[in-house]
Amino acid sequence: MLRLPLPNEELEKVSHIHILEAIDFLQVHKNYANFKSAKSCYLVFPLCPPLAVKMVFGKALSICRNGERIRPFHFNSRTAIKILQMRGFECINTQPHQPSANDRQNEREYEGQKRLQKHYVRERNRTLAKRKKEMFKLKHGYLFCELCGLEPIQAYGKIGESCIEVHHKTPLSSLEGTRETTLDDLQCLCANCHRIEHAIIRDTKS
Repeated sequence: MLRLPLPNEELEKVSHIHILEAIDFLQVHKNYANFKSAKSCYLVFPLCPPLAVKMVFGKALSICRNGERIRPFHFNSRTAIKILQMRGFECINTQPHQPSANDRQNEREYEGQKRLQKHYVRERNRTLAKRKKEMFKLKHGYLFCELCGLEPIQAYGKIGESCIEVHHKTPLSSLEGTRETTLDDLQCLCANCHRIEHAIIRDTKS
């Protein structure tokens, strides 16, 4: 028998209901297949003793796959914890996994969850930035970085101009209130130089 792990797409089919059914099963039968009892990595559930994460997930996966016999090599603890937590269950790992080079090569994280963020930003005048680019092109014929001299149009054609950004020589974040900004207060910079300029400003403040 080949000892191959199941793909993550299959593991992610395990639902909240499958896990609840697995917990009910383990409260009665105490164990499942060749899975060991909890030592350092376990699931916490109300009115239930700590349960081994791999045992819970293994049984839930078996239920999900219509009773197929699941073995420990079909998945790893790290993936099981991640999916159990995504389904709303609390897991405790007293000995965090130290990933190998192979683990890191195949590492996956879950992204895309929505969350509400509220914060204040300094309002920028988009019309002013657009006008700066227009006047710069009238003067020079095309957009380029005023710091490093990068001419993106040479490498990427017309669309390359989109990587030239308008930078405030005096950061708006340093203002107490509003101010009048002229085109001379602005620079055309490539994305790299723009980021470095702001990094320098942050470093200076700290």
